[in-house]
Amino acid sequence: MDHARGLIAATGIEVEVHTSDCPECGASSAGIPPVATSLLDGVPLRRCLRCGCRCTCEPAPRRVLQCSDCRLPFLDGPDETERCAGCDSGEFAVEPPDASLASATEAEVRLALADSWPFVGSDGTTAYLRRVLREVAGRIPDAPDDGRVVLVREPSIRTLALPSGTVLLSLGALEWLEDEAELAFVLGHELAHVGAGDAGEALVRIGLRDLVLAGHGQQGPDWSDAALDLIRLGHGDRAEYAADASAIAAMESLGYETQSAVRYLRRLRERTDRGDGEVAELALAHPPATDRLKRVEGLQSLRARSAGAGRVDREVFRRIAGHTALASGLAPVRPFDRPTPSNRVVVRWGGLRTLWLLAGLLAIVLLALLYGLL
Repeated sequence: MDHARGLIAATGIEVEVHTSDCPECGASSAGIPPVATSLLDGVPLRRCLRCGCRCTCEPAPRRVLQCSDCRLPFLDGPDETERCAGCDSGEFAVEPPDASLASATEAEVRLALADSWPFVGSDGTTAYLRRVLREVAGRIPDAPDDGRVVLVREPSIRTLALPSGTVLLSLGALEWLEDEAELAFVLGHELAHVGAGDAGEALVRIGLRDLVLAGHGQQGPDWSDAALDLIRLGHGDRAEYAADASAIAAMESLGYETQSAVRYLRRLRERTDRGDGEVAELALAHPPATDRLKRVEGLQSLRARSAGAGRVDREVFRRIAGHTALASGLAPVRPFDRPTPSNRVVVRWGGLRTLWLLAGLLAIVLLALLYGLL
């Protein structure tokens, strides 16, 4: 219970934690510590390791559903709707955000994280991670080819891809990997979310929802919380399975041994089964490791496994990014410097409704002119 309280307190929210059975299959929710998110009001959440259901830890647990419109998670209610309250009432935008809004949102996220997250790096490790990232990006459909990996001094296993292709990777996540092939799988999974548009859409929608819930323009979103929410809640099981498949395809294309991804997921399953708090966020954000493992092994059997075992590059990885190298060679860095007023891209969330209103009025005028010409 103390570990669970400490994990939840990291969000700045103190709550009472209850243990209750899964509302889907009745399995006990005891085990891995719960995780709280700002998006869902700090309610502690768990994922059932048997059926994969995500639910609250209340005496009468509620399921976490994914909205059919905005694709963000929400807590179910008595009406059993597939849409969150904001989309149901029309308060949240339904149309997918465009690339420019995603880019501007990332600028705000970077600005917030630059002041609140402990980033570290070294010339050798940074260059190595960037090289692997860009090689993998070249094999992921629509992934940017100029991204980089930014390390965060954090023991929990955390990964987050930003719309530009920059991947935030905790030291806990990097130290857990055993070879370069596993690194390629993790980076490929994150870049797949970028290529599919998941990363940009999720960040923008979290910001918009926070804005609406905070008072209809009276207060802007907390972008540090938005980044943490995305890490802890993921993109939905379907998108996570698709990201695994894209990562496996990229590994095969680059000649990596895809069995490394299987070993990674097996270790994740073992740590989840024994209730390891350092994988609690990863377990909540993704489908159960057992299910991911079955799908990945199925992909391997469908693909050309007879082409050879492939490379893992274990020694290179350990020499440049292994535990010893990280322990002795990292120093604090500022990867996201505070921009100057002349070049900062700002999302004025308080005025966003005004911009959309003007855009709507312009569209009406254009349609009226077009109708007149016809």
